[in-house]
Amino acid sequence: MAESKTPKKTPAKKAGRKVPAKKEEPVKKVRKVKEFERPSARDVVDFINLRVGNTGPVIRSAGDSWNVFDLRRPCGILALDLNTGGGLPAGGLSQLDGPESVGKNMLMYHHMAQIQKLYGHNACVAMACLEMPLDKRFAQMCGVRIAMSAYDIDVENRSREKRHEPPMTIDEVREAREIPTVGEFLILDQGGAEAILEGTLELVKSNRCQLIGLDSWDSILTIKEQTTAMGDVPQVASPANLQTQFMKKLCDDALRPIYRCADCGGAPLKKEVVSYDTRNYRYACEYCGWKGLDPEVEVNESTILAIRQVRAKINLMGKSFGRKYQTGGAHALRHGNLVRISLHAGKVIREGGEKGPAIGKEVNWEIPKGKTGAKEKGAGAISLFYQPLRYDIHNDLIKTCLELGVIERSGAFLDIPCLDTKIRGKNNLLTLLEEDPGVISALREAAYIAFGLDHVRFS
Repeated sequence: MAESKTPKKTPAKKAGRKVPAKKEEPVKKVRKVKEFERPSARDVVDFINLRVGNTGPVIRSAGDSWNVFDLRRPCGILALDLNTGGGLPAGGLSQLDGPESVGKNMLMYHHMAQIQKLYGHNACVAMACLEMPLDKRFAQMCGVRIAMSAYDIDVENRSREKRHEPPMTIDEVREAREIPTVGEFLILDQGGAEAILEGTLELVKSNRCQLIGLDSWDSILTIKEQTTAMGDVPQVASPANLQTQFMKKLCDDALRPIYRCADCGGAPLKKEVVSYDTRNYRYACEYCGWKGLDPEVEVNESTILAIRQVRAKINLMGKSFGRKYQTGGAHALRHGNLVRISLHAGKVIREGGEKGPAIGKEVNWEIPKGKTGAKEKGAGAISLFYQPLRYDIHNDLIKTCLELGVIERSGAFLDIPCLDTKIRGKNNLLTLLEEDPGVISALREAAYIAFGLDHVRFS
């Protein structure tokens, strides 16, 4: 018996029946929500400072915040000072690197000498010695006014004896011991690297020093390495870790603004919360009893200048790409500095021609990294002479002023509009620069204006 097949359903359209219309879904009406009034920016600032600001505000409006990068620390070499934006910036760390015997320490001491000239008895410079003890005699040869100890005087007298010269007189000894120091010169050289770097951070926090030198990064000897016997492997990368830790503490803590009492200047302040509900609080001074919401802000003006040693690059297939050396150490040092000055030796300067005795050398400088107004990739050269030890600052000044139009050639004369005078020949101008420091100041000021740095200040 054959199976009965179920008849297929005929579509309604074919069957002649009406197809019911598809029901449309009702459109959902979007109800406008009443806009709630958002808190003002000032209320947000007060709320954040109430919750997390302990010794002072942690958030400020842009109008209440500033930096001190317009304050610069020059070295006296005009071309270099202009390319660094007027000098090394205050409120941060700059770096100086280059191979051996190229003049890194000499350039650092020139920055210190300029601080003493600019600030006088209010000057305060410091040197953190991570490598060798401070060479006072060399610093004095570079223009730094630093007091000599009894031992330093004994060394000088022994040196004079070998040169068949008379020893220092009583007046010279008195001057060496008492008079030469301009302001304060502090030296950090005791304890391990950890102690020296901690002392440097505290010195930065005090905001007392205009310039702190650090010589040098790559000579750090940690306590772990110091107590490890020769031949044993010390803790891996301990100097690099210490450098990274120093940079974090420097940038995130030591260089932070200091909030002080509006009446007596005391710090740190204490936060008093009256009511969390009404967001009512105030800062209080434990010294004079002042209370208020707007403490005085002291921005840190310390300049830190650190010397970096370099290491030779490894040749690849007999070729060395780029420069023959590179800087090592923690990456935090490369990213954390504001201005980086790199030195390398140029041609030898000889007396009386190519076969004469060497009397100096050219020192080439460049700025591989420049922030805060420095001219990145700026480059130049300065002549360094041995006897007496000096940079040829005056010739550099004349050359730079000629390039900027501050000094104009007029036949055999040099026209100086800023001084409203003409001088016959370069040698006469050099003599004038040596005799009158006021002429140097006037030319430097005109050069800064011509270079677009008339906003820069030095104290």
